[in-house]
Amino acid sequence: MTFNIEIEKFSNDRHQATLIDKCRVRNTGNVEIDLGENRDRCFLRYKLLVSPVSQDDDSIVISKPRRELDPVSNIFIEHGWIERGEEIDDVRVIVLPVGNWLAVQFELVIWGYSKSILYKPRKIRYSAATAFQIAEHTSTSSYASDDEQAEYEEYEWAINKIEQQLKDLKRKEGSLAETKKEEVSELVIRARSLVSLLKKALKDDGANVQYKEIGSVIEMLDKQLR
Repeated sequence: MTFNIEIEKFSNDRHQATLIDKCRVRNTGNVEIDLGENRDRCFLRYKLLVSPVSQDDDSIVISKPRRELDPVSNIFIEHGWIERGEEIDDVRVIVLPVGNWLAVQFELVIWGYSKSILYKPRKIRYSAATAFQIAEHTSTSSYASDDEQAEYEEYEWAINKIEQQLKDLKRKEGSLAETKKEEVSELVIRARSLVSLLKKALKDDGANVQYKEIGSVIEMLDKQLR
């Protein structure tokens, strides 16, 4: 799998910018990649980065680890598969909040199933990461990379999925009827608690979360987002 992420900024104001994020993925392997029946296994995640408040003569790393990136959007939702040799693409327009941002860090993640007539299906996480400088003189940046691959636990996808649902639900808060707000608030608390349990379970092999509970929370969040 190869990734290409092209980012274009069309604002000259460093404190507020709009980004056009064009993502392309090509399946260069000899297996098909199943993106799931609900087409909810591809995510774009990001983190806005600021300059350190103070700095001595030493260099400072301001990029964030993968687990600290925030959800932006589901992506490639029009695609249920990536055939061998196929290239798929998608675009997102992202209005950044006002702030003294130095850069934005992106990660494109695919929680896929690799399928072949020769092998049993395997859960494979494909991902690529990049960063884009938010400055007056910078307008376009392009990044191409072979993917990073690793097998994954379903809990990892569930965390990514629920965090994205919570982000989408937050965007919808203003349009919720008053009678719905209490119900949604209780659901958000339940979903955040589940995410915490899932993260704990990934660290502790002995911990366990019922898949029924995961499915129930995801389904209830989806219902609120319709």
